[in-house]
Amino acid sequence: MLLVQRVVISGITYLEMRFGATDPKQSPRHIHLADAEWPTASELSAKVGFRSADPEAGPKGWKAAGKIFSLKVDGGDLYPDYVLDEKMRPLKVVRLILSLFKERKTPWGLAIWFGSANRRLRGGKPKDLLVSKSELVLLAAQDEVESGE
Repeated sequence: MLLVQRVVISGITYLEMRFGATDPKQSPRHIHLADAEWPTASELSAKVGFRSADPEAGPKGWKAAGKIFSLKVDGGDLYPDYVLDEKMRPLKVVRLILSLFKERKTPWGLAIWFGSANRRLRGGKPKDLLVSKSELVLLAAQDEVESGE
């Protein structure tokens, strides 16, 4: 049985974010978030196979190490699934991108950057190209930092 909470995030609900209401009138944050899976720390731990008494320890460890990021929602963290490879481990390029944007982007800024069409990627979204064109995504991040955008 799926336990569902009603959490409001800048005018959108957790349910809308997780299960995809994509009305064009929705907030820009909603559109970016509805375009990906955002498991909780416990859900991510279950997917990855962490075996700890604290189901949040693994994802929080990755976050503390700068390997992934999360959005704080109603006191809990939500993690984008696109930062993981097919073996459910953090993509190395994500750590590099996060280190580039460390002082420049908030977690919401990161989510929007990864989920937005990027002119440096010919309109592709960084999140969609992390595996197939990781070098280009990293170059797009570096270019953005260097240009001061």
